[in-house]
Amino acid sequence: MAKNSNRDEFPASVIRRLRERVANRCSRDECGVSTIGPGSGPQDVVIQGVGAHIHAASPNGPRADSGMTPEQRRSFDNGIWLCQSCASLIDKDATRYPAALLRAWKMRREAEALLEINRWPGVGEGQRQMVAALSGYPGATAWPPIVPNAHRAVQIALERLDPRVRVQTSYINGRERIDLSAREDFAFSFLVPPARAASWKSSLNQVVTHGTAAFDLGGVSVKGSRLIEHMLSNAVTLEISRPETAAVMRLELEHEAQPCWFFAQLDGQMSGGSALATYRGSALEGMLTLGMDVSLTGGTRTGGNSLHTKDQRVRD
Repeated sequence: MAKNSNRDEFPASVIRRLRERVANRCSRDECGVSTIGPGSGPQDVVIQGVGAHIHAASPNGPRADSGMTPEQRRSFDNGIWLCQSCASLIDKDATRYPAALLRAWKMRREAEALLEINRWPGVGEGQRQMVAALSGYPGATAWPPIVPNAHRAVQIALERLDPRVRVQTSYINGRERIDLSAREDFAFSFLVPPARAASWKSSLNQVVTHGTAAFDLGGVSVKGSRLIEHMLSNAVTLEISRPETAAVMRLELEHEAQPCWFFAQLDGQMSGGSALATYRGSALEGMLTLGMDVSLTGGTRTGGNSLHTKDQRVRD
């Protein structure tokens, strides 16, 4: 097939690196087939994969980014290794397969390939060994390193998107948690469409006054950090909260015939903004919990304050 001179094609070194970093497998989450194998001849090798462009190789192609230079369009960062079927699929429906999704595929497939290096089990084998370990099968010797190495692989893949950020992953109570902390000061931007501007301004004011708010991400994009862009690529809302501070509250009881006497010390967290502070704490190994919202503008407590015990609930 003739080469199109208007396309910024990948050099052979980039294509080889795209293929090898995913262990010759298609990067699409729903696929993952091997793209290399023996040919019909005794020493032939057949490669059925494609180094596809995330942003189009030409100005009018799928997911084209007019702000990219030719060098950026043919760089490793703009490529993804796919089988021929999936490469055709993503270009036929660029709306369904945006650039952020393709980058997520690439990152996850590279993370899986990392797990297979140095005899770590692949995805299918890892699942079988986990089942074997949980069922007591004596041959399951790789159980201990599977989980920590899976977390480490994800951390490495995410930190490659933005080395300025330190990534820590965990899995608690059935939910995956990813904590990000900056290694250095850096800036990134949210590009908010005009239709969302008033909503975002209101939410920002709420963060200042109440300490927390939710932001609608519809139509919003991120510039300045590939990691932040990836983390928010499939999100619908973003919640921003000011940091909590450890706080202790002393609870005293008062009786008409007796002076105040100490009842319990509650350990908890205080959060909030310039207009409202919120305290949540507990004592007696969780048998007693207290929630309190305090207005900082008028000096009075707001509604919703409550004290819970194991057997009863006392309201202000």
